[in-house]
Order: sequence, then C-alpha cells, then structure tokens
Amino acid sequence: MHFMIGPVFLLLTVTASLAGEVYEAVPFPLQENEENGSILPLTMVNQVIVSGSKIYLGSIVDKVIGVIDTKGRILEPIGTPGEGPGEFRGGIAAMAVYKNHLWVVNMADHGVMFHFVDGRYVESIRGLSPKMIWRSPNFANNFAASKDTVVYPGNPNHGALAFAYRPDEPRRPVGELLFTPDSERDLLEKNNAMNDTFWAYEDPYWFCAFTYYPVIYKFDRKFKMIDSFSLSTPSIDEAFDKMVNKKPEGPGRPNQRRNIFPIISDFKARKGKLYVLAQGILHQMDRNTGALLNRAAFTVRNGRLRGRPFRWRSFDITDKGTIVFGSFLSNMDAVLYKAELPFPSN
Repeated sequence: MHFMIGPVFLLLTVTASLAGEVYEAVPFPLQENEENGSILPLTMVNQVIVSGSKIYLGSIVDKVIGVIDTKGRILEPIGTPGEGPGEFRGGIAAMAVYKNHLWVVNMADHGVMFHFVDGRYVESIRGLSPKMIWRSPNFANNFAASKDTVVYPGNPNHGALAFAYRPDEPRRPVGELLFTPDSERDLLEKNNAMNDTFWAYEDPYWFCAFTYYPVIYKFDRKFKMIDSFSLSTPSIDEAFDKMVNKKPEGPGRPNQRRNIFPIISDFKARKGKLYVLAQGILHQMDRNTGALLNRAAFTVRNGRLRGRPFRWRSFDITDKGTIVFGSFLSNMDAVLYKAELPFPSN
C-alpha cells in the first residue's frame, strides 16, 4: 500500500512528560512532481538520511530507495527490484551518504555494497563479511561515510566494531573493542549487546553507538579512539538493566533480548552535536564533552498515541533544524513525519 500525502501545516503542541516536553510531529507535506508524481514508493520508512537538500529514505520491505528534497518534492527513486546491476533483491538494510555518493546494502545481499553517484548505479563492492547480518535491521541506518572511506559494522566475532572500505586499499577492521573491566565486555558479548552498531561521521571525527549499550565511542580520522560518552537517564538505565539481567537462553526459552525495544534506535552527528534517539526520546549531546544538553519526545495525533511519546525508530535533521521521522507502522497516517527541533542546533 502506497501513501499519498497532501499539503499540511506544521503544528507543535507541548505537554509535560518525563522527557521534559512532548512535541507533536505531523505528516511531512509531499509535493507533486511532474516527472515522479505525488506518491512516495515506500510502505514504511526505517532509515532517514539528510544530505544537503536531499532526504534519502530506506525500508526493509521495499526494494527501492525513496528520495525527496527538504521542501517535500518527490525526486526520482534510486534502484529497482531485481537481480541485475544496481537492482535490489531485498529491502534496504542500511545506507550511507556523502554528498552525491550513496552506498547501499540490501536485506538479501549482506556481502555486497552497491555504490551510486547522483542516483546512478556505479559499481557493486563485493567481499564484505558474509556474517555482516544485523539482528535489528528495522531500527535504523548502520553505515557512515566520509570523503574517502565507508564504514560498515562488524561485531565482536570480527574482533572490531566495524570495517572500513576505501577504493585504494583492502577492507580493514577499525574500532578496537576497549572495555574495562573485562567482566563488562564478557557480559555484553553474552547478551549480544555489541552486535548492532550505528556509525556517524562529522569532520574530523567518527562516532559509534550501540543498539543495546548506552555508550558512544569517539574516534579520530584514523580510527584511533579518543573518548567515550555514557548516556544515562532513568529510562535508559532501566532498559539496560533489563537487557543484561535477562534469564539465560535454553530449550523452550527464546532470546528475551530480542523482545526488548532497543536502547538506541538511531544516531546522528550534526553541527557539532550528537543526536541520539533512545527509548523513543531525542537526546542532544555535546560531541566534545559528551554532556547531555537537551532531550524531547514527540507524539502524533492519530489514534491512542495522541499526547503520549511515540517510539520513533529513525530520524535525521535538516540544515534548517527540521526533524524528519520515519514511520514503521501500517496504521499511521503517513510514512514520513516532521517537527521543528525544539532546542538550538548550533
């Protein structure tokens, strides 16, 4: 089912909450385009990446990448379903964008990374680890890219947090697993807490966040670890405690961690700030000190969600401070929502 969204106006309402304030997000107003029509070719949105004036949208169920501009004009989609060059056999697992370059991994080809420039297919990069399988791919984007490097996640079995790809050299592991004491690392590995990572790049730093571990690592351009920041609030601490203290797995006892909503569901670095979507609340942190600066929750008007914080799973922020949320539920009014960032972005 595709969604067609007409023009709407942005409204914000504020109510008290444990997050400080709850703001209302409204359907993103999409504009008709003579060439590409007025229908976004997605049934849900799990990944949102803003790059300049363009917004790239991915879905784990749709074998195409939707593209709009920041004014809501629908642009030509990238990729098509199929098995040929630049075609996707599965939904979009992860994306990375740097200016006009786009790298994509789909759900059916975890060992292959597709490279597009200006929306046109360029090459398929093979040889990625066949074990590069995200246990929670429906939460958000996992990749990041700089001018000359693309980072895609690893896991403890690889002995590194990620692998870096550059056209002029073989893939290499980056981000050493540095935890003290050793018992903490053992606990996290036992609970698969480090298997799902998010990467972000903002010159000159790389940042890594974990789905189930509320710590952010900061690296320099050469992936030497500089610092680590803990994100601690009552709701985050409670979620982490539930994750590490789950009962051990065994016959007839499924992995209970899979039934726990992720602690961090998306992560971005913008204008000297880190933005962490954790427990459905958007947290703003200082990228130099790790200090928690602001936080806010966002709701929608439709149905029983009205007035209560909604657990968004993907987002990004435009240069003008508009938050773009992806919707993953079929009973929502739209697949894309927006709200103004309620605190300073600079």
